[in-house]
Amino acid sequence: MAQTTPRIPSPPGGPPPAGRRAAERLLCAAVAPLGEPPSSGRSPAWDRLLPHLVALAATTPDGHADTFPAGRYASAAGYLTDLGHDARAIPLLTAALACCEALAGAEHELSMKVRANLANAYYGARDFGRSIAILEPMVAQCAQVFGDSHPGTLTVTSNLANSYRDAGDLARAVALHEETLARRRQALGSDHPDTLVSCEELARTYKESGDLDRAVSLHETTLTQYERSLGPTHPATLTSLNGLAAAYLAAGDLSRAIPMYTAVLAQWQQALGDSDPETITSRNNLAYAYVIAGRPDQAAQHLETALVRCEEMYGEAHPETIAVRANLGCAYRDAGNPSRSLPLLETAAAQSAHLLGDDHPQTLTTRNGLAQAYQAASDAGRAIAQYDTVLEHRATLLGETHPHTLATRSGLAKAHLAAGDPARAVPLFETVVAQCEQVFGESHPDTLANYIGLADALRQTDDPARAVPLAESTLERCIRSLGEDHPHTVVCRSNLATAHLTVGDAPRAVQLLEATVRNASLMFGDTHPHTVTSRTNLAAAHLESGNAAQAVAILEGVRAQLTSELGGTHPQTLHCTAMLARAHGRSGGLAQATELLEHSVALTEKELGATHPDTLEQRQYLAEIYRADDRPDLAVPLYEANLAHWQQTLGDHQNVLSAQLTLADTHQEAGAHQKAIALYRVALDRIEPALGPENPLIAQIRARIDAAEYATSRSDR
Repeated sequence: MAQTTPRIPSPPGGPPPAGRRAAERLLCAAVAPLGEPPSSGRSPAWDRLLPHLVALAATTPDGHADTFPAGRYASAAGYLTDLGHDARAIPLLTAALACCEALAGAEHELSMKVRANLANAYYGARDFGRSIAILEPMVAQCAQVFGDSHPGTLTVTSNLANSYRDAGDLARAVALHEETLARRRQALGSDHPDTLVSCEELARTYKESGDLDRAVSLHETTLTQYERSLGPTHPATLTSLNGLAAAYLAAGDLSRAIPMYTAVLAQWQQALGDSDPETITSRNNLAYAYVIAGRPDQAAQHLETALVRCEEMYGEAHPETIAVRANLGCAYRDAGNPSRSLPLLETAAAQSAHLLGDDHPQTLTTRNGLAQAYQAASDAGRAIAQYDTVLEHRATLLGETHPHTLATRSGLAKAHLAAGDPARAVPLFETVVAQCEQVFGESHPDTLANYIGLADALRQTDDPARAVPLAESTLERCIRSLGEDHPHTVVCRSNLATAHLTVGDAPRAVQLLEATVRNASLMFGDTHPHTVTSRTNLAAAHLESGNAAQAVAILEGVRAQLTSELGGTHPQTLHCTAMLARAHGRSGGLAQATELLEHSVALTEKELGATHPDTLEQRQYLAEIYRADDRPDLAVPLYEANLAHWQQTLGDHQNVLSAQLTLADTHQEAGAHQKAIALYRVALDRIEPALGPENPLIAQIRARIDAAEYATSRSDR
């Protein structure tokens, strides 16, 4: 009855619906013997009553004098927020606030406390707009009632600054946190716990705004103060150490970040055990650092443990459990294991949508990770569709220039680029770059990362020379703003080398890549993806320079290390094997190249699927080797398989035309002249209306048709 009768609507200003008062009395009687909810853990009795309480609160008619005690609404809300169910607490706090304001007035201290808790619940539910709408007038109200340096006023001001930060309004967040810190230092002293909290929040805001030097410096100073006043193992000290580790991670200083995260985890385990929320969060943070360090297998080990503990602690469908499940899916994704990644991420996305709603930030974050997993599994269609959906929701909810919206638009650009469509990727990157400069400034890591993406997209267009000056200027800014040792700098230098290689300047590419390999090896280790990519790119540059022997030597070394550390069937190992085979083929070792590639293609197709980009690339390599070995008949089915996939996924695209012409040339080499002629004519019919009969490419295709027809006539004699 308590869940059904309150839902009957009543006219504004009229009496409550039938049964409303009875429901209030029943719930008052049911709650009275329970006492306060537990401060930690679960209460089955409260869990049974909560759906009825939430229903009662959510259906309170306007102007109705609720007889259910406001304090019990607020206590139930606190119980839910402690369990991570902030969204469910909102109707309880809304009803509690209405009761308090009706009884004591809007400016009573109790009303203001409940109002602040309601803003915090909206913040926890990631509804920053409503949180800000409550807190902005409340800051002025608190200043008027208590004074602008009162601890309560400063707490509300700090919460408003946090809402600005997480809503993407970084300039206002920094200014407000700086103002709050100055007032707390003046009113409370530099070592007061509230002052140190302000230091932590300001340092975090500096990090989010890309001011990494000030973030690290303030975190270091604050940690020293905590250690001096509270000791190295106090919970507040460990939280501060975690914040410093996050700042180091953002600055690319993995050698400091990972040991700090490891130390924090060990301390929480010792103090609270393996199933405490603090320990689970700490393990999750360490796993994220391992992902950034290119060690997703180690990340997955920690997240597997965290997921088991979350399921024990919270249950299968709690927001924390869902978030860890999604993170584990992302770790499997980065480890090249789509068969384990996709089910986890699809489950997490469905659970989050059911529990929190399609538009909830956690749901959108999980779907963003799912889009990346589809892309990694070479399912370009589903990746792009997922990104489109997330982008639409984020732009509507958060605004076009919120950091999360920018990240999704950047991901969509990368998905189009991975699908072989730089024409769509370039304008998306251009939009993101302009928006990042507007929000973060030109030297922020996110701005620079998207400049790197834009340059790489330009490299893959019909005019790759445009990529070189952009990549050069971006590299200069990375060095100036982030330093030589930042991951963005490593990636940018490697991409600049690839751009030089694309436009035919192999010597410059070799010079850049040798420096990149040295830096990446020192920073990340020899088997980190950044290092492996740089070494394989260096081998490709040597290959284009005519130094096939040097390319073979580099790739053999890389392959041996990858096989030892990751195994022979890991995607990185298989990709390196294909590159090594190609190098052998270019150096005249066709038999060795064929043996390597036939084995690698079979393994890659088995491990990653027939349409994975690595499988398609290796088929192309093997077809090239067959043609170089005068066996074009074996190359034909490989080219046909790739062409069929590209026609299905890319449609009328330049890459499809190139694949058609390559297949036609191979038919011609194999003596299948009529098949060659048919393909040449398909290509000609498609592009001649657009390019005109005088275009050089049209002339080349006509010449190939003439040669095939001549060969046909000779064979018929």
